[in-house]
Amino acid sequence: MIRWVKFYLVVWGVAICFVTSAFGETIKLATLAPKTSSWMKIFDAMGREIQEKSGGKLKIQFFPDGVQGDEIDVIRKMRAGLLHAGAMTSVGLGEIQKSVLIFQTPRLFHNYAELDYVRDRLKTQLDKAFEEAGYILLGWGDIGYYYLFSNHPIKSIADVRNPNVKMWVRVDDLVGIHFFKTVGGVGVPLSVPQVLPSLYSGQINALVVSPLACIALQWFPKLKYMADMPLAIGVGATVIAKAKYDKLTPQEQQILRETAPQYH
Repeated sequence: MIRWVKFYLVVWGVAICFVTSAFGETIKLATLAPKTSSWMKIFDAMGREIQEKSGGKLKIQFFPDGVQGDEIDVIRKMRAGLLHAGAMTSVGLGEIQKSVLIFQTPRLFHNYAELDYVRDRLKTQLDKAFEEAGYILLGWGDIGYYYLFSNHPIKSIADVRNPNVKMWVRVDDLVGIHFFKTVGGVGVPLSVPQVLPSLYSGQINALVVSPLACIALQWFPKLKYMADMPLAIGVGATVIAKAKYDKLTPQEQQILRETAPQYH
């Protein structure tokens, strides 16, 4: 009887392997990017090319609009195997590898040429650091220059300290939290999905974000002013859990490695 049980288990295991091989792999990728944004149009194009190149064996299932939660929630789900990949800003990337946060130091980089110069020369170290943490970097896709948006004119540090200025501070954003503690303004910690209703309720009336994100996330109708000095360049990247990446065939890994950076 025991021998027959073992025999059936072996047959069942072989059958599962055959089915997985026949139908391929699906990568579940979550992002805060809105479904109708230019970011998702690029992601969709990337997904179609990857599926085409793999003969339909490798597919990407996207979860846009933050439906899987903020980036820290996505990372927790990736660690649990519920999700496989995520398009992250520095907050999510910093949760995986804190060294990335150096790129978000305010006013450290004044343009993309400076950022790219440093990041390109750190590529080997960054790839290794993320892989040791259990993730594969698929490509850097930055958010844009970060500006200060508000409902009150802000021209100086004193204006930021005005008690009427209620500044959004992103939960788990270590750089942002430290920055506003140093400046001494009124910071209101919220996750990204909480920002829009908080703008309409008046809980916050100022924030730091890129113009493209401000429009794509529909925050702009509740903000009247934009400071003309960029505070930083918002870095972003897409990562896949190494555990999922290792399940792909060498050919699928190569397709992913070659295609993803082009779209990023």
